Amino acid sequence: MAKRRDKIPNIAVLEERFAFVDNETLRKNLAINLQYIIFLIDQEESTELPGPVSYSLFKNLILYTASIVEGIVTYTFKYGIDLGAIDQSRVMKRDTRYRNMREIHKISEVKHVVSGIREKGYEKFNFRRTSFNDVIKAARKARIIDKSLAERIDDLREKRNKIHLASLEIVDDYYDKQEVNDAFALTAEVIDASERYLRSIDEN
Repeated sequence: MAKRRDKIPNIAVLEERFAFVDNETLRKNLAINLQYIIFLIDQEESTELPGPVSYSLFKNLILYTASIVEGIVTYTFKYGIDLGAIDQSRVMKRDTRYRNMREIHKISEVKHVVSGIREKGYEKFNFRRTSFNDVIKAARKARIIDKSLAERIDDLREKRNKIHLASLEIVDDYYDKQEVNDAFALTAEVIDASERYLRSIDEN
C-alpha cells in the first residue's frame, strides 16, 4: 500500500506559521509538534477507530497542543524580559528568603526561637525551572494575554497535567473532539496575542 504524504506538510512549511519565533530550535520543535497534530487529525478523520483508541488519540492531541501553547507563551514572556519590556519584579511570584539565621532559644525539639534577616523579593524567571502555571500568571500581569485567555490556557494546562497522572481513579475516557477543537481555537488566539505583543515591543 502506498504511503500517504499529501496531507502532511513538511517541517519547513510548518515553520512558517511560527516565523515570529526567532529561536530556531523552538521554532522547529513547534513545527514538529504541529506536524504530528496534523497526522493525528488525518488518522481520526480517515480511519474508523474503536472508542478507547479515539480517546487516546484525543489525549495526544491535547498533550501536543498544550505543548505548543506553553512554548509560545513562555517564549514571548522571555523575549519581553530579554528586551527589557517586562520588569520581573512586578510580574513574577513573590518570594521571601531568610539569611543569617541563629537560634536564640530552644523551646522543644521542633520549636525554636530564632533571629535573622528576612528579605522579600521575587522568583526570577528560569526558562527550564519556572512552572507553566507561574508563566501564565506572569504573562497576564505583563499584559501579553488577558484574564479570559489566561484562564483558558490554565484550563488546557490542567487537562494536559491530568494526562500525566499515573494513578487515575476513574476510566480516563472523557476527552472528546469538541475539547480538541477548543484547544485548537485557543492556540490560534495565543499565537495572535503573542504576535501582537512581540510587534508592539519591537516597534518601541
